[in-house]
Amino acid sequence: MCQPYRFSLVSLLLASLFAIGASAQHIFPARDKTEDGDPVSWVGSRTVFVGHYTWPDREPLGIYNDGKSFIEGGVSPPYNGGALSARPDFSISSCDIPAGTCTTDSPLPAGGLPDGTEVKFVTTGTLPGGLVAWQQDHAKVYYIRGWSGHSFRVSEKPDGPPVQMNPAVRGSGRHGISFAGYMHMMAFRASKAVRFTCDPETDVCTSDQPHQFLDLAPFYVYSTGKLPDGLVVAYGGEYLPYCLVYLSSTTFKARRLPNSQAGCTKDLPIVDIKSRGEGTHYMYGIHYGGTSVAGAQNYPIIFQSISGYPRGTVFTWRGQETVTLPSPTAGGLSQTEHSTNAMTMFAKVPAVTPPGDYRITIHTSEDRATNLNPNSFQYTLKAIALPHTPTSGPTTYPPIPGLKNWQFIMTANTKGGGSDTSVYPRCANRKYPDAPLGWALPDGTVTLKDTGVPYPVAYTPGSNARVWFYNDEAFFKIARYTNDPSWANCGIYIANAMRDKIMIEGPNYILPIFYFPWTLVAAYRWTHDPSYKEAVIRIADAGSATGGASSDAWMREHAFAFERRLARYDVTGQQDYNLQYFAEASLAQLYVNATASPERTFNEPFMLGLVMRPLIRWYMLSHDERVPVVIKLLLDRFWDEWYDKRAHHFYYNAEPTGTRCFVDCRKYTSSALNNLDSPAFAWYWRLTGDDTYRVRGDDLFSHVYDDGTPWSAKEWSQGFYWSFDYVEWRQGKKAAY
Repeated sequence: MCQPYRFSLVSLLLASLFAIGASAQHIFPARDKTEDGDPVSWVGSRTVFVGHYTWPDREPLGIYNDGKSFIEGGVSPPYNGGALSARPDFSISSCDIPAGTCTTDSPLPAGGLPDGTEVKFVTTGTLPGGLVAWQQDHAKVYYIRGWSGHSFRVSEKPDGPPVQMNPAVRGSGRHGISFAGYMHMMAFRASKAVRFTCDPETDVCTSDQPHQFLDLAPFYVYSTGKLPDGLVVAYGGEYLPYCLVYLSSTTFKARRLPNSQAGCTKDLPIVDIKSRGEGTHYMYGIHYGGTSVAGAQNYPIIFQSISGYPRGTVFTWRGQETVTLPSPTAGGLSQTEHSTNAMTMFAKVPAVTPPGDYRITIHTSEDRATNLNPNSFQYTLKAIALPHTPTSGPTTYPPIPGLKNWQFIMTANTKGGGSDTSVYPRCANRKYPDAPLGWALPDGTVTLKDTGVPYPVAYTPGSNARVWFYNDEAFFKIARYTNDPSWANCGIYIANAMRDKIMIEGPNYILPIFYFPWTLVAAYRWTHDPSYKEAVIRIADAGSATGGASSDAWMREHAFAFERRLARYDVTGQQDYNLQYFAEASLAQLYVNATASPERTFNEPFMLGLVMRPLIRWYMLSHDERVPVVIKLLLDRFWDEWYDKRAHHFYYNAEPTGTRCFVDCRKYTSSALNNLDSPAFAWYWRLTGDDTYRVRGDDLFSHVYDDGTPWSAKEWSQGFYWSFDYVEWRQGKKAAY
């Protein structure tokens, strides 16, 4: 698998931008050159949609840093000076009823909202002046009229007169407004950089000040010109850091890592330096225990100001490349931390913003008060008018090619769901509610004869033959599809194993790629046993990688974290305002790959399918109109560039060898993975009625078993992970909106 090098404390695939001034001491490392030669690099997307907007049917709150909690008990614990709370986009500190104005005390990095912005009021009590809040009328909207400084008026029509407030209604509680608008997400990487030179005669490099790294510390390099031959810039052809060979506080050599999974060791080869290079060279990395001198730490990079964003844009920040971890902020702007070099930004832009390019400038320093080592960098935000997606759906539902084969493999006793002949049985032993899938013999093989030792459900790599992997609800869905409830016994057995691991070993016992929460949800719905519900809540709140990710390099882990949050909402009904931000990260991950944007970092198309699944679930809750637009873009590129239409399979990694891939690049995978993407085609056809996507989805679905029936249980489970949705959308039995 083509995966970037993953750092033990924080992913080193966080986004980055670069601009170095003559006196600057920090760096935004570059990966690509775009925008007239500016070296830039980040994850997320520099594109935001504007135009028409549909309000979700929930209280219009967001998750903001250092905000006053709007929901009682909704404040996250402080984190290095930062906190997250659910509140409106702008808090209202007071209203002048005779003047008909209200005032916000929220930071305004991009000024107040433009005229015509659609807003909704929220309150914990009663709004002053007789204004109508969401709690009274979910559909009630107002429009901004004449925002000046921190004060604004509203009208009841886009071009109507300002509302005259009723002086008899003084109001009570806390108030705020949220506006119609879309977000875009970017994650920046910034780090203290040290200049260095290298001697090609000795392979020794010398820093102009103490580098503060110890032996075997990973570090990256960058140059304003050309690095010494033998060294490669991070994100400039490979993801790997170098490993430091400590010679003195200012001298070192570099060891080269062989691949993305390797760690720094003393037996790695020394880099052969063949020239001095050109320009100024920098080294940088994360200082933490074991790899840096006692007391050494990263210098935080602080955002001092942001200019160029459309009027009314608001920002909320996350630490590292996560969706839920708070980031230190002040005045609505963020900074990196001592323990890492990254921050993630969610910028919400008013939907009334005119389409076009907006040149953004960010000024930074290493100290808020003294503006230590000031620097700045720029990028272009593209505001694109959101297309309308028809939701008329198809009028007829033709037969599904390949359906009979899919049905056969679903339940077959040989290499199918009821298999008793593969290395590990699947659901052959489903007669009794408490029966395990099989029993273990002393030599480790599995049998259907009772040996007294139940066959284990594994949670470790290398267990692909065992039936739990990717088996999210499959046996419960087979029970419903076949009207044979005995299949659910196997689902309950797997759910029991998952639940017990989670509740006994702890939610972090399982690797993030091994969470399949809908099996637990299905077991809870089937049995009404609250222990399954408790397990769903635990893995959503505290499981591995639960915070999600802004980088598309971690899209699989992010997709599974998103699934867990959706599953939690399903079993509790409790509103989760973080879901919006999981969706924002998912949209960015899909969009940059669908449009071949330079900020993309990693593309395995089956993982894009894993992201589409929870995003479509989110669309069913939110009706976020960007979802079908972005998914259509992705499906079109998948079909046009990543799918072999004659062999009926797609690239395992769609990127060529280079910046974003260095192993098995642009090599085709087995058609056995087709059903991790085919349901998205069926969904888009069910939503729009565009027959192009039915034909393409049918091609994937009908050829999924061209390479034969699946041997491993992982492969069998992948084929049914969400292909039941494919069949139900294709037959018109499942809604798409």
